[in-house]
Amino acid sequence: MLSFYMTRKRFQQLSEGYLEGTLSAAEWQELKSYLLEDGNHAEFESELMAALEQRDYDSTDRAVLGRILKNVFAQKDKLMPPVHRIHFLKTTWFRYAAAIVILFGVGTYLWINKPDTKNLATTSGNKRSQSNIGPGSNRAVLTLSDGSTIVLDSAADGELAVQYGRKVIKKNGAVIYDPNQISVKNVIYNTISTPRGGQYKLTLADGTKVWLNAATSITYPVAFAGKERNVKISGEVYFEVSKDKEKPFIVDIGGKSTVQVLGTSFNINSYEDEGSIKTTLLEGSIKLTCGAMKSATVPAEQLQNSVVVLQPGQQAQINTKGIAVASNADIDQALAWKNGFFNFDNAGVKEVMKQLERWYDINVEYPSGVPDLQFGGEISRNLSLADVLEILERTKVHLRLEEGRKLVVTK
Repeated sequence: MLSFYMTRKRFQQLSEGYLEGTLSAAEWQELKSYLLEDGNHAEFESELMAALEQRDYDSTDRAVLGRILKNVFAQKDKLMPPVHRIHFLKTTWFRYAAAIVILFGVGTYLWINKPDTKNLATTSGNKRSQSNIGPGSNRAVLTLSDGSTIVLDSAADGELAVQYGRKVIKKNGAVIYDPNQISVKNVIYNTISTPRGGQYKLTLADGTKVWLNAATSITYPVAFAGKERNVKISGEVYFEVSKDKEKPFIVDIGGKSTVQVLGTSFNINSYEDEGSIKTTLLEGSIKLTCGAMKSATVPAEQLQNSVVVLQPGQQAQINTKGIAVASNADIDQALAWKNGFFNFDNAGVKEVMKQLERWYDINVEYPSGVPDLQFGGEISRNLSLADVLEILERTKVHLRLEEGRKLVVTK
């Protein structure tokens, strides 16, 4: 084990590098190995707090950070690699607090062991009633071909159903279609739908892996017959498509556009209230075709760039005028939900609140108009709503949670 002096010196270097987002993979492994050793937690907390003493932190800030660390160490098996570009609303204290939450990748509370968790002070000094609304979880409903339904979050692991010779299995919180069953001639469809506050993972019969965000659905065949693999989605879905040159994989995005692939990884955000459909490509190649949007302002045949081919790192946004392609897309932001984070980089208040509405199953109102603010940084999606609101209230936006899961946002 390193001497105390060396541990302190090296730890300060590594923690600073982590908080600045500059650690290499080797440095992160060095820091992680040290943190996972029994008996090092007290030294870690002590030395981090000593480093923070050099900055403008008051006693309350240091106490909160201490509680974060104690909660984190109780779940030390969940340590995660560093996240770059960590900042939050240009506020120094929360830059470091958020970094610590992300560092350990756990649903840690920013305020722990408070005497009254139902009444939290806002920045204006008033009190607001705060329901204990937890984060979303693995929740979904499977609708079989005969119309019967299975609530997946309450179903036990094992065989759920047999669809025309094809076993439907739940394993470790995900649905899997057994690829080794008999082939079928008729195309039989199932649907998985997540509610607000839910997410789910699915493996199709061809091995394609699918992640569903909150308020999302996918309709798919239990076995892929014919020359194409066709699925239909709404909401937000991440795909890792199994390669099959003989059968292209085609995603119908609510009849508004289609994505055609052979084998690739990509994310589609097609929520109705977003104003556009965003498709972000990680690897491979996909072809997007823009169909006639319901609210199109021009005829379908006059849409600009009605067909485009995306390359890795590009994002296509489809709206009523056609398809716009941006290179150097923010992949971290597009996949933050899948990786367990909210990414609020360059996001306005309304964009942030839409994410909270879906994940915490709340309704947001703006009685005095939408505040003109932009956010930055990442927050764990494992936090309770109360903790997320505590962070957001350090800005000029004021939040009040009322009965009926209604969040009121004021300037």
